[in-house]
Amino acid sequence: MPAYAEDGQVDQVERLDAEPGETEVETQLILVRRADPHGDLFKTTFEHAVSERLQLGIEFGSERVHGKGLELTTIGLQATWTLLDPEEARVGLGIQPSLEIDSTSGALGSETFFIAEVREGPFDIAANAILSTEPGAWDDVGLFWALRADRDLGGRVLLGLEAGGSLIGEGAGSHFAGPVLVVGLGKDGPALELGLFAPLTDRAPGFQLRFETDWEF
Repeated sequence: MPAYAEDGQVDQVERLDAEPGETEVETQLILVRRADPHGDLFKTTFEHAVSERLQLGIEFGSERVHGKGLELTTIGLQATWTLLDPEEARVGLGIQPSLEIDSTSGALGSETFFIAEVREGPFDIAANAILSTEPGAWDDVGLFWALRADRDLGGRVLLGLEAGGSLIGEGAGSHFAGPVLVVGLGKDGPALELGLFAPLTDRAPGFQLRFETDWEF
């Protein structure tokens, strides 16, 4: 199931950054400190920018199953359309629909990101509204939100603040927030990101730690 539907579990905030011909590989390891042994997620995403307006991607989601380690749970096919480029417009706008396939049952679900992004000097602010349907249950609709603001500190270092949560559906009323640090390793190396998120409501999971790598070719 989509990561945002996991009782308010943190996921990646989507932005509008297509560079024609560029391929991007992202990995996320999300650790949740709670009693549920199925809390930890690992995701790998491959994206290729077909043009300045269109990116195509595939995402593999795995979950830690008690006593068995990580097991593949979902495969997602996604496309990102940039309607207004944040480099050209005051507010960039885009949409990212994806088809989610349950790796065990083959049931289909969906996850659609509505993306707004503002770039102003050293600041990059992105907001997402996420509409999801559970695999095999298209009438089970969830609505989630995410907001992130980053400041470029120079030397390939970014410091940010991120918040998000669930409004409708699974985990409704669970919200979280926390700081994010991004460090770029050289001109052509990957960017490493570390985020620590605290629950803002009783319905949110415990503290969450997200480690992410982002490599562009």
